[in-house]
Order: sequence, then structure tokens, then C-alpha cells
Amino acid sequence: MRIRSIHVRRFRSVSAASLAECGQLNVLIGKNNAGKSNLLATVDLMLSHLKRGTVGAPWSVERPLDEFTDRDPTTAIEIGIEFELPITINNLLRERLTKEAPHLDRAIDQLRAHNTIAFILACSFDDSLPFMFIKHLGAGRINASGKHLTVDGLKLLEVAEPVGRELSLIQDSVGALRSDLNALTHAKSASRELDYIFAPDRKERPPIRFYMDQLFGRFRVRSSTAQAVHELIRAAKGSEEFGTGVSQLIAETEDNIRNAEQRQTEGTISAFAGDTKIPPAYASWLMQQYGGISSLHLRETKRPIGRPEAEALLSLKIQRGGPERLALIQRTVRALLGVHVDAFQGAAHGERSAEMDIDEFLMEANGAGVREALRLILDLELNGPVLALIEEPEVHLHPGMEHAIESYLRQKGRESQMFITTHSTNFVDSVSFQNVYLVSRDGSNKTVCEAVDAGDAAFRIQAELGLRLSSVFMFDRLVFVEGPSDEAVLRELATILNIDTGKENVGFVRMGGVRNFAYYAAEHTLDLLARRRIRMWFIVDRDESADDEVARMVSRLGGRARLIVLERREMENYLLDAEAVDAFIVEKRKASGRVNCDVGVAEVDRAIREHAEALKDEVIRLRLEKRLLVPVHLQRRGLVGSPVERIEQAIESLKDRLGKCDEEMTRVVKEVATEWPRRALELAPGSVVLQSVAGQFGVRFDRKSGDSARLARLMKERAVSEEVRRLLSEIWGTS
Repeated sequence: MRIRSIHVRRFRSVSAASLAECGQLNVLIGKNNAGKSNLLATVDLMLSHLKRGTVGAPWSVERPLDEFTDRDPTTAIEIGIEFELPITINNLLRERLTKEAPHLDRAIDQLRAHNTIAFILACSFDDSLPFMFIKHLGAGRINASGKHLTVDGLKLLEVAEPVGRELSLIQDSVGALRSDLNALTHAKSASRELDYIFAPDRKERPPIRFYMDQLFGRFRVRSSTAQAVHELIRAAKGSEEFGTGVSQLIAETEDNIRNAEQRQTEGTISAFAGDTKIPPAYASWLMQQYGGISSLHLRETKRPIGRPEAEALLSLKIQRGGPERLALIQRTVRALLGVHVDAFQGAAHGERSAEMDIDEFLMEANGAGVREALRLILDLELNGPVLALIEEPEVHLHPGMEHAIESYLRQKGRESQMFITTHSTNFVDSVSFQNVYLVSRDGSNKTVCEAVDAGDAAFRIQAELGLRLSSVFMFDRLVFVEGPSDEAVLRELATILNIDTGKENVGFVRMGGVRNFAYYAAEHTLDLLARRRIRMWFIVDRDESADDEVARMVSRLGGRARLIVLERREMENYLLDAEAVDAFIVEKRKASGRVNCDVGVAEVDRAIREHAEALKDEVIRLRLEKRLLVPVHLQRRGLVGSPVERIEQAIESLKDRLGKCDEEMTRVVKEVATEWPRRALELAPGSVVLQSVAGQFGVRFDRKSGDSARLARLMKERAVSEEVRRLLSEIWGTS
């Protein structure tokens, strides 16, 4: 009886959203507070109501207004869930309908063609009375195209809101009578309390209110019932006479319950056989069939593992087939978590009780990650639910264990239908994208849900280049940089400038060099990200990029992203600040255990300039290589001619390029000579300058090992260039 779809209207942050075409494993991805848990809560609400088997019932909620979107209760909440209709349930339902309406056999036979059943639950708040009722019940599909949910198919039940309120009031009365019945039954059997109350040697009795508390305990009773018992205590001459009086009250209460359950509504209920004023029996039966589904809801804050789980494991040791099942659970835990779990009969507070050991240590002695993962595994293995709702399974787990749990859940998804919420990028990147839903907030801060189509462009992204699926679904802004040191430097400088990096959800994608720009700026990638309204920046080093090359990159982006070509050669050129470099060298010297660590800002400044000046010839060489050593492609799309003709054309092109070497060399030398006096620190390779300066003072600078970020962390706010300030303010939306 798998869930086929879920549709929600006006519940908490969810104004209108759907999880359509649900499968065995359904993953709801999205940021914190997107509304993922609210969607799962609707399943809980529906199942708990169906389990009652009553069409209408009081809605037990502390703050009903908070359950409505925008706290507006003028229109009822609607939750529609479409379930599979197995053949066995279909057959039994037709049998029940035939007994109630044998003259509608032809209409009943139409039910054979349906394989889904749909319930639409309405929750309302009227005159301070919160109540809920099944608004629609039918065999078919839910129509979620309008403001209100309806069922397209064979109608089995339809209830208007005023009638739903009547049914809820009836059930409220029945509930109060049942509470009275339980209290009276308890009072009649409270022999110890009765002996005390009616002891013949007692000269003075305590106040009658004292007796009431003793007899009723935790049960709530109506005032009329309490008054009747009060009179019985006062009038009875002993416990036997009191018991007879209570038996009479019990019989009266049972009659009242039967009468209340058969009470007709003033309004009419639209049933399969026509209008009625009493909910049809088949509706209650059908509700209980689906409400009785074995389900498990693991919320983000999970209940600690304790004695119940230890007792369940211990009982497996003495059940037929239990040891084999226990061994399977132990192998599963060992494979996933790398620990051995077992249960033994222990002693606690002088009593014999079950205790659970993990690697021969008590449960409490293990880390939070193991306890959280074990909670999930044991619940699924011991309970074997048909339906599991799991919130944030990655909480407290390191990435390796996240991957293990993700694989385990995918495997268990073959046995149980699962709905999993997550905002873990690792989890998102590794899940099977068959039933994935992106949950987010729209412009009016309402929860919206979008199914991720298996044919989406997301699956054509060059994942091996570093653009992961989580980048597509988890961020509002993406910054494409050439390497990890660029990202680290930008983040450090943003911190120095006191930019609130938590204000916007910014992700970084490392391209692995500007040579991969074309892969990331591919049409399908840009279209996908633009459709998801993700703002994008491509930040590339100046290097030796010519104006025409920059123009080609801008053209490729087509206005869907911003191209930022750094004014200085590379990111490390923005770190050539003498004060920061001096502090960096001192830190490195201290870390190596040197006694004399001081260098001096002036000396470091002089070294930076000298080493930058010394790289003039290197800059000329790099610029010349960039222009002359452009690759020759023999298989580029659009080329014509035979292989031999293409090779001959390439040879002619290279000969022509060779003949222009001297001319190009003269041009490059002249360009660099013109710029060099005022821009040496900007044109020289910044990372090479820093390596040379660090080496002069006996330390190392290695950007691959994180030294760029380390140096950026030592920068003062006044040393951050205006260009970087503007860029960071633009990315994080502060300008």
C-alpha cells in the first residue's frame, strides 16, 4: 500500500506543494528551514487520523493558528495522499459495497479498473474548536490543479465542512464518554482504595475529593460523572454497594457511547450509495486499513537508544529464528559502522534488566555519530516498517559514515518505502536520482517543491570536473574559480572586510584552471543554473589573456553569468602586502623552532619588489608562449578535408607562425617594457614572487598546502584592494 503522491494546501509554510509520482526511495533535498519536515508532518497527520477510523474527529493541536499558512484559518488545510490499491483490498472493498448497495453492482464493478485510492483530509479551526475530517475519499487520482484538492475517479465519500464539524463534535462526545468509561472501570477495580475508603473502623473520612483522586487516578471525567460518583461515595454503606452503583454507571455510559456513535448529522454525507447522515461502515474500514500501515518517523532529534532496544535484541536470542536474525543485524552494524553490537542480561538498581554493548562498552560510552546511526539501523531492522519517514540521517555523521548510511538506506528502500529529508551535500551527490524533490522557499517565503527530472540537464554536468549535483540544488549563488586557493583567499578576505558570508547561500566551484572554462560554461550547464535562478560569477586570472579571448568568454556566458578577469595576474598578486608577508614569515619561523624570528616590514617590502622586478624576462616568456603556442586542432568540428589535407593545412599554419616569431617577440618586449615600471607587482606571477621571498628568509610558501589562505588571514583591512572589495560585496550582496 505504497504512497503514490502527496499534495498539501495551506499547511504551515506550505501554501501549495506536491510530491508527485513517489517511488520506493524519495529524497527531499533543500536548505535549512525550507519546509522539508513540514511535508513529512502531513503524512504523520494523515496516518494518525486514518488509524482512528472516524471520518471526523477533534484536532489535537496546542496552537492551531500556527498550523495555517500565514496564520489564516479562513480556508481549511487540505492534505491529499494517494495510495496504491492492492487487489486484495480492492476485492474486500467491493464485497463491502455490495452488501451495502447490492443494486449498484455495475457501478461497484467499475472499481476493478482502479489501482489507487485517495484520501483528502481537511483541518479547520472554527469558534476555537480545531477539528479534522475526510473531505474526499475516492478510487482514482488526486486533482491538485486548483485551490482545493479533489479526486478524479470513483467517488466513495464526500463531506462538507459544516458536516465535518458535526462529526468532530460527535467524536469529541464519544471520546469524553470513553474516558468516563475507563475511569469508572478503574474505580470499580480499585480494591485497595475502596477498602481504605469504606473501612468499618474508620471514624472520620477524609474529604470526598480525596477519594476521587484515589479512584480515578490519571483519568479525566466529565463533571456529571464525577458528581454521580461523589453521590455514590456519600450514600454507599460499603464497597459492595458502591461497586453495584458504579456498574450501573458503566452500563449507562456504554449505552450513551452506542447512541452517540449512531447519532445522525443535520447535514448530509455524500456516500457511494447516495446521501446519508451516518458515515458508511466501508469508509471507516478503509481508513483503518491504510491507517494501520506499519510506519516509522525518525525526526532530526532522535530518541536515545535504551532498554527497549536492548530487550528487543536480547529476546532474539531465545526466539525461534531469532539468533539468525540477530546475527544478520550484527553483520549489518559491523559492515556499516565497524562496531559489534550485542545485548546481555544485566543488573541495574538491583533489578535484572537488558543492557546493550557496543564493542564491549555500554551504549553511553560511544560517540554521538555511532549512537545516531545505530538508532536508525535498529529501528529499521527491528520494526521492519512498511513506511519510513527519516529526517536528516546525516546528523552527527562524518562523510565516510554518511556514505555508508546512504548506501544502507538505498538498500532498505527495496523493502520499505522511504521519505528522507536532507541538506547534506555529500548525501545529495550520492543518492540515486529516481525520486528526488527540491524543496525551497519562493519569493513570498512559501515552501515550494519541484521534482528533479531524471532527464534534467543536471545529469549531463561534467561531474568529474568538480561541479557536483549539490552545487545545482543547494546554493543560490555560485562562484567559479580556477583552484582551491582562490576560494580560500576570497573567503578569508571577506572575513577581514566583515562581510556577512552567511547572508547569502554562496557555493564555490573549482574549475581546475581556466582551460576548463568551456566545460563549465557549456550551454546545458548555464541553462540549467539560470533556470534555477542561480546567480553566477566566473573569476579567472589575468595571466596572459588577450582581449579577444576575454571577449569569447563573455560571449559564451551570454549574460547568464558575470565574467571577472582579475586586473592583476593571479590571486596571489593581491597578497603582496609587505606587512602581511612579514607576519607570515615570522609565523613560519616560529613554527620551525627558530630563536630569531623577526625580519622587518621594510626589508620584506624591498625583497618583494626586487623579486618581482627580476621576473620581467619570465613575464615576457609566458606572454610570448601564450600567443605562439596556441594548440593546433586537427579534429575540431567544422573542419573539412581529408586527414592528409588537414595535416598539410596545420603544417602551413605552424610555418606561418614560425615566420612571425621575431615580430611577435619585438611586440611583446615593447608591451612589457611600457607597463613594467608601474605594474611589475601586478604582472609578475604572484605565487612565484612569494616563493622567492619566503625562500630568501628561510621558509617555504606553497599555495597547494594552504599558504595562500594563511597569508590572506594576516592581511589588514586597509591592505585589501578596492577591486577585491567590490567583487566580494557583489558576490555576497552587500552592494
